[in-house]
Amino acid sequence: MRTIIKHANRRLYDASERRAITLMEISRLVIGGESISVVDRASGEDITVVTLLQSLLERLRRRSSEGLGLEDADRLVAALKTAMVAGTRAGDPYDSEAETSVGGRTGAAGGSA
Repeated sequence: MRTIIKHANRRLYDASERRAITLMEISRLVIGGESISVVDRASGEDITVVTLLQSLLERLRRRSSEGLGLEDADRLVAALKTAMVAGTRAGDPYDSEAETSVGGRTGAAGGSA
């Protein structure tokens, strides 16, 4: 599972690739079959569902340039359902020390995959 961290300045950071990531890139990851977990760095709250919704809305907003086929929409909605049902470990605190330790974070909020 890929961990995305949302910073106070609203920027999203892909911990596994150690770089900034956009909502469109998140939707591409999900469409490509990648599992993600999004964590608010300040509160430690799991915000995967909200971020997936924002990603879907951003893709719909840009559909004229990027397109959103039925298969892509199905994958995004399936990821959203999975995040909602599983709660993606909602309530587990985010450990910023684990993110900055050697090797970085490899799993979901509060644990490893």
